[in-house]
Amino acid sequence: MLRSSLGLTVALLAGCQIVLGFEDHELATGGGGTGVGAGATNSSSGPGSTTTSSGMGGEGGQPPVVVFGAAEEIGDAGDALTDIAVDGSEIFALSPPAAALVVFMEGQATPSTVASALDAPRGLVLDGGALVTSANTGTDSEVLSITKAGVPTSLFGIADAGNVYVAVGAEAGVAMASIGLEVRSAQSGGAGTLIGKAFNGSNVPAVARGEGQYFWVDTTAGRLLRSAGQEVQPQHMPPGNQVDTVATMASPSDLAIRAGEVYVVGQGGVGRVVATANNGSFAILTTVTDSPKGISVDSTHVYWADGSTVRAIPVGADAGQPTVIYQGSETPNDTVSRADAIFFTTQSGKLFRVTKTLQ
Repeated sequence: MLRSSLGLTVALLAGCQIVLGFEDHELATGGGGTGVGAGATNSSSGPGSTTTSSGMGGEGGQPPVVVFGAAEEIGDAGDALTDIAVDGSEIFALSPPAAALVVFMEGQATPSTVASALDAPRGLVLDGGALVTSANTGTDSEVLSITKAGVPTSLFGIADAGNVYVAVGAEAGVAMASIGLEVRSAQSGGAGTLIGKAFNGSNVPAVARGEGQYFWVDTTAGRLLRSAGQEVQPQHMPPGNQVDTVATMASPSDLAIRAGEVYVVGQGGVGRVVATANNGSFAILTTVTDSPKGISVDSTHVYWADGSTVRAIPVGADAGQPTVIYQGSETPNDTVSRADAIFFTTQSGKLFRVTKTLQ
């Protein structure tokens, strides 16, 4: 288990999908991104300003028109950045090569280290002012809560060196994560409670907790699954007793929850379904995806990283064409939405911002 002082070796596992967390920020009419401050780089990349209707009812029943600015590079960590979370002007990100959790203050191009000696950190969620992530700890895999001052607390862990956590989610101080073929949850300590199982030969690339429920996607089975958190008996067949199938999609890879709905991205596209559905169907927002990951959602749009692009689709779209808000030489890893901007990280360690205004 984790202690306050860690001596760990970085072991970045390539190709592992990570959950983003909970981005639930409202966009104010006329809101705009803050300017790039002293010391920050300001190199635009990709397309210029683009406009799109959200599909949500606006004044007089008309959908609001959202304008996306050009993607601006606003920071550079020097090493790959993966998961991202935002809290006001603080942008937090994981850097697995540096074994660190870092923070960018908007307007400062170089990040500060919040926590170090995190072996293969995976998944990042801002929950109640603390940052929930996971890391290897010698022979264990650990789910951690880290304060902004960098103080870690072990939430739960598994004594298993061969299966590191690949996803992490939290809500109201309750964390969950996937490890190998298992999904576990706990508030603090111990090995957590087994609440779900992946199908044989599959994996659980993304988990989340929202609406007081637990959700995860099973890639091979092509399912979005839900549990109220009851313990699954080890001898039960996947996905376990008292686990419900919410909806199905081809090769789901990531999910996000907002306002009672779950958004999933995979090879089947981007879909939306109410969190309470049983064996339901996704409302398909778009079928246009290639290598999707890093999904986030706000009041108007769903965002995700896809190869060398970042794409956006209105939350009320009906099999529409997504807007490309970034396309360039970088490989985006993760996205997060704030009321006035979308931020994303890249494989080379860059932090980008795309301003967002409502007209």
